[in-house]
Amino acid sequence: MDININLPVDEEIDLEFLRAKTPPENEQLFEEDELGNEMKLTEKIPVADENIVSQLELFGFPKNRAEKAALTTQNASTEIALNWLLEHQDDPDIDVPFSFKEKQKDDFVDDPIIIEQLTSMGFSKEQSIFALRQTQNNPDRAVDYLFNHQDDIEMLMIQESTKKQEKSQDDVVFDDDENLCEIENENDKEKKHAKFVLSSFIVHMGSTPQSGHYVAYIKKNDKWILFNDSKVVIDDDPYFGTGYIYFFKRI
Repeated sequence: MDININLPVDEEIDLEFLRAKTPPENEQLFEEDELGNEMKLTEKIPVADENIVSQLELFGFPKNRAEKAALTTQNASTEIALNWLLEHQDDPDIDVPFSFKEKQKDDFVDDPIIIEQLTSMGFSKEQSIFALRQTQNNPDRAVDYLFNHQDDIEMLMIQESTKKQEKSQDDVVFDDDENLCEIENENDKEKKHAKFVLSSFIVHMGSTPQSGHYVAYIKKNDKWILFNDSKVVIDDDPYFGTGYIYFFKRI
């Protein structure tokens, strides 16, 4: 739609009046773990399956080890818990009680027998492990998951891998010599006012959304720089009002 947008180009936009100073009385806050990470309201500390624990005790394992095995393997089955115990019975911390807060979301104990059963159905080892991860290591649910996602299993695996890569980059610090990016401490952010200035924008040139060309404008040293494929020049008269996406930087 050929509509000109009226926006402040060199002026500050003050959104401080929109900031919530204190939580309203009727607002329920998320709980935080020891590391300060938010926990879902529905997240509960797991409990070891009594049937698995009792069966492991029949094999002669102490109750604390049986509970730890059941919890570590997410109560998948007695067989998986037993295999885990046999593999870890010599660990120096085997008798240390299971800690839910120390357990990572991506912890996974693979069982070669279950994986072999899934691969015998025509699925790859990677697909089988992925399905078990998505179903809390439950073999029956993993089978259903694989058959229900036969057409998009590879795409789901790629998406999961992408999420992990993005998460691993959360603590990456970039070189800020040219002020191209700014990483602030959360406490410092709270002290700053919610004032913003236009820093860059994207323009779509074309008659319809299905065709055309995109260019970008970025403000650098009080100059607007036009990025048009390999062409990078100073533009003294940018098309501010026809932007497709506008980016504002907090100051």
